[in-house]
Amino acid sequence: MKSKNPAKSPTALAARRAEFAADAAAIDAQTAIDAAKFVKEQADKLPKPDLREDVNFQRLAGLEQSMLARISPWGRNRWPELVRLEERIAEFDQRQEDVRTKLRELHERRGRAETDHAAAFAEWLHTDQVGAKPVSEAAELEAGIIEGNAELAALDNLRDRVLEEKIDFVRKHRKRLVQDAEQATGEARERYLRLVDELAQVREELIGLRTTTVWAQVFPSETLASQPPHAALMGGRLNEQEQHLPGLKRELPVYALLALLRADADYFSTVSTIEQAAIMQNTTPKALKGGAMWAGSEEDVAWQKRDKERLIEMYERTWNMKPAEYA
Repeated sequence: MKSKNPAKSPTALAARRAEFAADAAAIDAQTAIDAAKFVKEQADKLPKPDLREDVNFQRLAGLEQSMLARISPWGRNRWPELVRLEERIAEFDQRQEDVRTKLRELHERRGRAETDHAAAFAEWLHTDQVGAKPVSEAAELEAGIIEGNAELAALDNLRDRVLEEKIDFVRKHRKRLVQDAEQATGEARERYLRLVDELAQVREELIGLRTTTVWAQVFPSETLASQPPHAALMGGRLNEQEQHLPGLKRELPVYALLALLRADADYFSTVSTIEQAAIMQNTTPKALKGGAMWAGSEEDVAWQKRDKERLIEMYERTWNMKPAEYA
């Protein structure tokens, strides 16, 4: 039996779903994840009609898949096959934007068609019907709008095919892509660490050269018996440090900064979200998080102890001392 509420009828729901799809399709590819979530959230808020009557249901699901398929590797794309697919997708996007621009112009002209025709017809009558009788552009403009909408739909279809090719390519070559990316990740990490070591060496060289410059200017002054402190960043000048590191209330040893950069290299060579790690390890986010624990339970106490030990270890590695409360 059909719904008595027009707002909840399959036709009305299909129209609203189409509006959500149109809104999401206009969002830039870089926000594809948010767009896909938006479509799903909006669809979930609607009453559930008989899917046999909802002609846009499959299109909505396809839109979410298309948005996710648009996500590309961050930074430089390493694989020429994927680059070619991305270029084709970008070409379809640009062609659609051109068609939309043309459609906007057609709609604007169509909105003025009756008024323009009436004005031209009045002028023709005023001049005793001299010349050809004015003809309205309305029919021609409507035909152009119909053709433009058909072209948009066709480009949608072609782009969806390329997106499917992209999905199929990654699924087929996933092992090779992962191995290639992992190898490049390891190389980048090693390069990062080498640069940190080089940074430490160049800093020592800079300090030595400046000391030599001062020596050449003041030798044999007794002031050469002491030198400015250099173990801490910027000589331990807190006001200078805080300009770049707001909230830092103690001097930052250079070795700690270098250690932090090395830890940063390790972190970003292995990091992922819990949800991504669950997929890669063929498990669930809950399993990786350890599941829920009652506050005060043996599991909770053990977890807090491990976390505290981890924080203390991190502090010691950075500052070469225990936190004040554990000293």
